[in-house]
Amino acid sequence: MDSTEVGVPQSQTESPGTDEAASSEDILNRLRAIPGLTVVRETASPIPDTRFFELSFEEPADHRRPHGERFPLSLTLLHRSVTAPMVLHSTGYGGHSFPAQFEPAALLGANQLVVEHRFFATSRPASNNWRHLNIWQSANDLHRIIQALKPLYPERWLTEGASKGGMTSVYHRYFFPNDVDATVAYVAPNSYGVEDARYIHFLHQVGDEACRARIRALQQDALRRREELLPLLEQSATSTGDTFHRLGLDRSLEFAITELPFAFWQYSRAERCAEIPLPGAPAETVFNFIDSISPFVFGYSDSALSFYEPYYYQAATELGAYRLPTWHLRGLLRYPGQNTPATYVSFPITEDFDETLMFRVQHWLWHEGSRMLSLPGFCGHRR
Repeated sequence: MDSTEVGVPQSQTESPGTDEAASSEDILNRLRAIPGLTVVRETASPIPDTRFFELSFEEPADHRRPHGERFPLSLTLLHRSVTAPMVLHSTGYGGHSFPAQFEPAALLGANQLVVEHRFFATSRPASNNWRHLNIWQSANDLHRIIQALKPLYPERWLTEGASKGGMTSVYHRYFFPNDVDATVAYVAPNSYGVEDARYIHFLHQVGDEACRARIRALQQDALRRREELLPLLEQSATSTGDTFHRLGLDRSLEFAITELPFAFWQYSRAERCAEIPLPGAPAETVFNFIDSISPFVFGYSDSALSFYEPYYYQAATELGAYRLPTWHLRGLLRYPGQNTPATYVSFPITEDFDETLMFRVQHWLWHEGSRMLSLPGFCGHRR
């Protein structure tokens, strides 16, 4: 591992005392006593025998300069007991300000921390220096939180997350393998490059050929009829109040159509193959089906791109993304080659993509990673 990837050495922690002393002291006061941690509010929890707290934790904008600029990272705590295990759920994106528990915490009867990823929502340094958004900085965010709360919660710790949250939990273990006892990563892809061709190989094999052919035919038909579909997209945007200034309606429509094979198999079931409109179907039917698979508002509107911009930046510099099959769309695309992560970012990216980082992570997983469980299932992010 490169020397620049080494985080703060893990310190040894001690038990906060006897269980009797822990249970007799109100957890709110104990949380308030943790340096760098702020209790924003406590709200009622609908989950029996739990208390729910919204918190923030002070983090350095740059962990290589810990005494420089700092910012509050948002997190929530579902508290059961200081003698119960702790599950740290990495969202990978924005946080959750409502009481809920994810599968591992429910199965283990554990406490649960939900941690928002840096640069999402309110968890952003005032300097807005995007060079401080990378997996090493995020791993250090989690490391500092774990080290701060372990004295209060000394039992077993497990990290987990889904999609980019699962990826975040893996990267944390890559840099700090001994921080926690185990990790469960749901749907945590490891992409090689900003257009990883392995995804095309998968999309050529998933499902049956009849369904794949029907998706390709729909794409071709929709692109040939874009002048019929564009007014419907404009009408939809007007009705919802959403804007598409960054990409424009035409490019948003084309990107949604080119995403169809990936989005269909990511979010739908094979049973929906029969619903795929055939060429010549009414324009409204075609538009509504595309919108149900690759939603325009949630994928291409200005508000969606603004929210997911930190992800796209990371995909363009470190995480990588998938390549889409477009050979069958030759002559129908107006923006060929533009559907890449950098296109979705509102500013020019000057950093080169780190071609070796994900290979190093994968090598570590294969040869050194331990007490880690990877599970397939729903994946929650798009390019």
